[in-house]
Amino acid sequence: MRNSLGFTATLFVGLASLASLATGQTCSIVQDINPGTGDSNAEYMHSIDGQSFLFRADDGTTGKELFRWDATLGVQLIADIRPGPSGSFPHSFTTGYFGGEHRTIFTANDGVNGGEVWATNGSTAWMVKDIRLGSSGSSPFYFTYHPLHRAVYFMANNGALGTELWRTDGTTAGTYIVADIALGPLGSQPQEFTVLGDNIIFSADSGPSGRELWASNGQPGGTFKLAEIFGGS
Repeated sequence: MRNSLGFTATLFVGLASLASLATGQTCSIVQDINPGTGDSNAEYMHSIDGQSFLFRADDGTTGKELFRWDATLGVQLIADIRPGPSGSFPHSFTTGYFGGEHRTIFTANDGVNGGEVWATNGSTAWMVKDIRLGSSGSSPFYFTYHPLHRAVYFMANNGALGTELWRTDGTTAGTYIVADIALGPLGSQPQEFTVLGDNIIFSADSGPSGRELWASNGQPGGTFKLAEIFGGS
């Protein structure tokens, strides 16, 4: 795990957090997040800007919530999104540059709105949009940042159109469905997103054609099937 450029590796093992901080192979404990014999179960480490990273952990009081580490302040709880011991279980972190700052988009469940799109700038966190009203949540997933669009693409279910292609820039107004590819309540289940030039490439099931290769430039009129690789549904 080391090369001629040095490295930064962070390990979360056993009762607390261990880190090797670009100085060689020496590991030292960063913080006992869940003091005592309980584990913090820190996981899903995600670099924000090369200087700090996000992760989720359980401090023994809040349940699994959103934490941040940097060399100056160490480990900090960013937000107790779901008050109480249950935790919001944040996951699927994806960072982009919006509005003059790095923002990380992720999924979390506040216990009221279900799993929805959330964002953090590293110091606070907020629900971006309640896509599916009620407690079921829209279950957003497959977050992928497109640097040219300054937007994150993902799949979500608003409860009416099924699981379809959405985008967000970390604001409520900038979060909307891109295309209703499969008409009806089932949705096209878009997934496996990747960036190619001005487009986001993904697979989706339109119904008549089955699951095929699709592309979108982020606009409803700019979402199209690339090819019918296997004919039929």
